Amino acid sequence: MRITFARGGGFAAPLRPKVSGTINLGDNGSEVSSNSTYRRTLAPEEVEQIRAGADPSELTRAERQVAANTSGAGDLDHYVITVTTKDGQTHEISLNMSGAPNEMKNVSPATTKFLTWVRNEVRKIQAHNRAQ
Repeated sequence: MRITFARGGGFAAPLRPKVSGTINLGDNGSEVSSNSTYRRTLAPEEVEQIRAGADPSELTRAERQVAANTSGAGDLDHYVITVTTKDGQTHEISLNMSGAPNEMKNVSPATTKFLTWVRNEVRKIQAHNRAQ
């Protein structure tokens, strides 16, 4: 399974660069990477959490639910997540998130954990890029 994610948008979008990453979930190890310098091996717990939360049908439901929960909100970060399953099918979702506590209301717990993981990984990539 391969998952790509990108974050852009938000009120300060012109002042901050787009952040993107790729998750490769393999049978012999899994990792997340971004640009040519950020790469880390995923812990088994992370792999389990990602696999559980990156179900394309659940992500599609989350896309609609988060849109309903954040309707009218300002300064949202725009995320595009693409999941390529083992059979080669590609599923893309696009959602706007602010980190507000109510935006994940009625989203499955596994998908909520995955989306939170993506948001946190974007922060790690940003910190890494600033340190370079």
